[in-house]
Amino acid sequence: MKTTITFAAALLAALACQAQDEPQGPPPGRPPHPPLPIFEALNTDGDEKLSAEEIEAASESLRTLDIDGDGTISKKELRPKPPEGAPEGEEPPADEQGQEDRKARRPRGPVPPLLAALDKDRNGELSTEEIEAAPEALAKLDKNDDGELTPRELHPRPPHPPQKPDGEGDQQGPPPQGEGRRPGPGGGGRPPRGR
Repeated sequence: MKTTITFAAALLAALACQAQDEPQGPPPGRPPHPPLPIFEALNTDGDEKLSAEEIEAASESLRTLDIDGDGTISKKELRPKPPEGAPEGEEPPADEQGQEDRKARRPRGPVPPLLAALDKDRNGELSTEEIEAAPEALAKLDKNDDGELTPRELHPRPPHPPQKPDGEGDQQGPPPQGEGRRPGPGGGGRPPRGR
C-alpha cells in the first residue's frame, strides 16, 4: 500500500514539473489583437512606449500611414493588417453582404486612447489638421509629465465602480412578498385587524 501511494505521489510531482516546463502560449480561442497601425507608425524604436522624440516626430510618422497620399488617414488605413494568410481587401460574398452591413452598424468596443487623443472630431479618420496637431494631442496623454508615454498611459484601465460600505445597497427593489407586512383581504395594504 505504501509503495502505491509513494509511486502515485512521484507520478503527480513529475506531471506537475512537466506542466511547468511547457511553454505557455496565448490561451486557446481568439487570437491576440494585432497591434494598431498608429502605434506601430509612432513607435519607431519598437519598444512598448513612446519616447519624447517619437512624440515630437508623431506628425511625420503618421504620414507613413497615408497610403493613397491624400493627406488624411482613412478608416481603412487605420485598420490593423489581417493575419498572415488571410485574404486582404476582398469583398464578402453577396449572401454575406447584408450581414457585413449589419456588423458595420453595430456599436464597436471602446476607442483606443491613442486614437481617441488624435481623432478630435471622432469620425474614425485623421484629417491633415489632426495629423499636424498629433504631438500636442499625444502630450495630453502624459499623465505624469515625464515626457514619454508608457504602456499604462497608452492603455489605461477603466475605473472601477465605487464600492459601497458593507451591507449598504445590497437589496434592490421592494422586499419580496411575505417579508415585512402581510397583504390584507384585498391583496395589498394593511394586515387585517383583530388577529
